[in-house]
Amino acid sequence: HLRGPLPAFGTKERAESDWQVGDLDILREFLSYEPGTGLLRWKANRSYVKAGAVAGTKCPKRGYITVVFAGRRRYAHRLAWLLTHGSLEAGLDIDHINGDRSDNRFCNLRLATRSQNLCNSKGHAKTSRFKGVASHACRKKWRAFLGRKHLGSFESEVEAARAADCAAKEAYGDFARLNFPEGIEA
Repeated sequence: HLRGPLPAFGTKERAESDWQVGDLDILREFLSYEPGTGLLRWKANRSYVKAGAVAGTKCPKRGYITVVFAGRRRYAHRLAWLLTHGSLEAGLDIDHINGDRSDNRFCNLRLATRSQNLCNSKGHAKTSRFKGVASHACRKKWRAFLGRKHLGSFESEVEAARAADCAAKEAYGDFARLNFPEGIEA
């Protein structure tokens, strides 16, 4: 947590996509980004913060790294994108390719629409360990889904997961969160 006054830096109503060139200059004055590790570091000594210290903490509930900057909690992956690219288009999200919300390495970040970003989300397992699969208890089969679309019933959980993967890959392309990424077997 950064203590002490910072120069004026936007307002709470302005999203990072609305930042001005001067705002980015202030950000670059206080933080640096290491693309290979994904770490943000403070550039100068401040109250309770030494230059070179890692900026941010992991939010245990959501898994994102957040940094308090200019009186507001901000997502580290968005700050990393701004420090690298200088801007962020309005209406676009930053997607963590591998699904690890705390992995802010440059090679793991990409721009995505909200819809694409949601395609890459983890499944909410209820009766199966796989995304897009549910048990059909009375028939003793496994059902595959893509969203609310039923893809069919299968003898094994793995078969249903593979069917869900095929449909997700076709529908979402590179943004699909697969149960079996290439080269990994069940």
